[in-house]
Amino acid sequence: MTVLGVVGAGTMGAGIAQLGCQAGLETRLFDADTVALQRAQASIAKRASTDPLRLLSGVEELAGCDVVIEAIPESLELKHAVLSDVAAAVGPACVLATNTSSIPVTQVAAGVPEPARVVGMHFFNPAPVMTLVEVIRGIESSEEAARAVTELGERMGKR
Repeated sequence: MTVLGVVGAGTMGAGIAQLGCQAGLETRLFDADTVALQRAQASIAKRASTDPLRLLSGVEELAGCDVVIEAIPESLELKHAVLSDVAAAVGPACVLATNTSSIPVTQVAAGVPEPARVVGMHFFNPAPVMTLVEVIRGIESSEEAARAVTELGERMGKR
């Protein structure tokens, strides 16, 4: 794994992007709110090198990512819409992870093409500090997708 995408530049998204940068991954961060992107970049720069960080202006720039983690508000409809757009941009080989803490992964995956590649990757707040990450399989999540995010979490120093 070499390229991580993060969708959502709030507290959790910025923290996850910081972890990607610290792990030496090319980290692409997207949020429709450009002010949130700038805040996230400034926050990350205080704690880590931003050399591997790319701020994106559209989801199409996520093409080429190995894993994309969404960290957007807890709305099933919003997650379906955003992850469907991401899925179209990245192609079928990319693992899609949701940082949801309250919506079942199976429900999130049901609104996305190829639900086998959708898994939960729930970071605890603040993501750069907390040592745990939950990897949650939905009913259709593949073993490969779960393994990919488990390895990613370990690379980020999580267990």
